[in-house]
Amino acid sequence: MPDSSRSDTALQALAGYFRLLAEPVRLKIIDSLQSGELSVLEIVAATGLKQAHVSRQLGQLANEGLLMRRKAGTRVFYSLRDRRLGRLLADAEASLAEHRQGKLGELD
Repeated sequence: MPDSSRSDTALQALAGYFRLLAEPVRLKIIDSLQSGELSVLEIVAATGLKQAHVSRQLGQLANEGLLMRRKAGTRVFYSLRDRRLGRLLADAEASLAEHRQGKLGELD
């Protein structure tokens, strides 16, 4: 069996990162932030989710370092800390689409 190029610690960190992204609501919020910074109310409008749910998820994403938070008066704005997150989601979506096409092709 070949040695892995990643340490167990690195793999554990990656698993935690993917667990954080495994919630569809969080993905919806991240997707809404692709175009740039939004206030909580703008994220609520963009996602169609309830404000309490959005706020809870935003807090978790920000606390884990995926989002940046900026307060301006009584409003709080969020943005992606790293644009690569959007590319990661796009790559995963493309991979999933190709996988599904391949699976469907196998059924023919």
